[in-house]
Amino acid sequence: MSLTPLKRFFAYLRVRLGWIYLYKKKYRKALNCFNKSNAIFENRRAYEGIGNTLFKLKEYDLAINSLEKSISLRESWLAYRELGWSLFFKKEYTKAINIFKKSIAIKPDWRSYQGLGWSILKSEHKSLLELDGEYHLMIGSYKSFHDIEYSNSYEGIAYASMEATLSTEAERAFRNSLLLKEAWRSYRDLGMALLKLNQYTYSIDAYIKSLKYKKDWRSYYGLALAYHKFNSRGSKSIEFYRNSIKLKEHWRTYFNLGNMLENTKQYSEAIIAYRKAIDLCNKPSSFLYLSIGSVLIRTSEHKEGIGYLNKSIDIKETHEGYRELGWGYYSTKKYHEASIAFQNSITIKKDWKSFHGLGKSLFKLNKYSESILNLKNSIILRPKAWQPYRSLGWVFYRTNEYTEALDIFLQAIEMKNDWYSYLGLGSTYLMLENFESAKKYLEKSIEIQKNWRACRQLGITLMEQGDQQKAIAILRESIKLNKNWKTYKYLGEALFNNNEFLESQMMIAKSNSLKEKDKNKSI
Repeated sequence: MSLTPLKRFFAYLRVRLGWIYLYKKKYRKALNCFNKSNAIFENRRAYEGIGNTLFKLKEYDLAINSLEKSISLRESWLAYRELGWSLFFKKEYTKAINIFKKSIAIKPDWRSYQGLGWSILKSEHKSLLELDGEYHLMIGSYKSFHDIEYSNSYEGIAYASMEATLSTEAERAFRNSLLLKEAWRSYRDLGMALLKLNQYTYSIDAYIKSLKYKKDWRSYYGLALAYHKFNSRGSKSIEFYRNSIKLKEHWRTYFNLGNMLENTKQYSEAIIAYRKAIDLCNKPSSFLYLSIGSVLIRTSEHKEGIGYLNKSIDIKETHEGYRELGWGYYSTKKYHEASIAFQNSITIKKDWKSFHGLGKSLFKLNKYSESILNLKNSIILRPKAWQPYRSLGWVFYRTNEYTEALDIFLQAIEMKNDWYSYLGLGSTYLMLENFESAKKYLEKSIEIQKNWRACRQLGITLMEQGDQQKAIAILRESIKLNKNWKTYKYLGEALFNNNEFLESQMMIAKSNSLKEKDKNKSI
């Protein structure tokens, strides 16, 4: 059937409507219009629209196919540009460079320059001068991307040149920049660009230069973020976030300040910063609630922390949200709820911490075989994490699999000198009646951190070795740390063995009294 002018007109209208839907971000409707236009007759504008829409939907392979089809019908700068960006996001930087150059050859466009600039920086090429004039095109890309003074373009290419070890060209570009204009905003925006390129040292230098000219809150914020990303100067980062806040309070600044305070274990101040971020933010994100909830759990503010974590999950279900909620429930001894939260986390993403939490929760619920399975999964995902080994050791200890427990506890200790792992190791040797080894590892546990459990186990070991005097002394130390009914019971036995019958009776009576109170609490 021949193509009549009327049909061509209807195809054109479909394309126009498709672009309107595309600009309104109604991508499915846009695709429908473009496809209907192509059904009337294949045309490059419809394919171009399909490619643009699929790019917005992050369907890069399909976008590339449609844009290449559009170009085969007729070359256009827009089709080349979007094809370049599709290749860029597929990390095919060399191909993207060539496509952006074709787009610029037809029509110099700032987005094409931008794409070319980023593609060059991301490509494996070390020398910008090897790329047939890309050095000069980079100047255009910096100018178009930032929409700032031309001097900043020179600064941008100078740093790009430094990346390529072109020290002479870098020096020349800096001199040209200074001759044209030295502006605080130029340095600030340069700092931002370098920060996005992960050039943290250069970014810091640019922000510092900007601040010499003007104390601007964004410059302090960027400088703090650069130090933050640099990851070695926590105090500097915190200082600059605070300087930024003095000039202007912004929720994101408070959020990043809270994050840095959390990283440096200043939890009380981190909570204050997160609360301020929530107050300033019009629509707090899931991650913001997650951040404050996690810190509150860590500082034993369990009820409030669980509340924030549930808010986080209500906004968006994430594996981190469910995982932290699991630890919140675990900390409050709600092991069944904890296990459900950890399972939800694993459903979203198989994460070693979630498997570890689930294993610990199941252990508390006396589901030992399931606990072992999940702890082993945790170890498979993160073989170098010592925590799952320690937890697995205690499950084997509880199930009387002492040989396996010894092996796992030893592996945990090889990774980290942890008092609780030494306690497990010593307790296992005690069950195997290897009293010398038990004594050695229990003393090591106490040396790392004085704790009532290791003191009690050491007291039992000394009793078994016949050293009642030392056993009595260490059991008294255990009671000072924690008044546990079992410890009073063992102290009573040690006193009886040492012929101190009156005090022995008193300790046994105290043990029975505490045991009865524990029963009433559980009821």
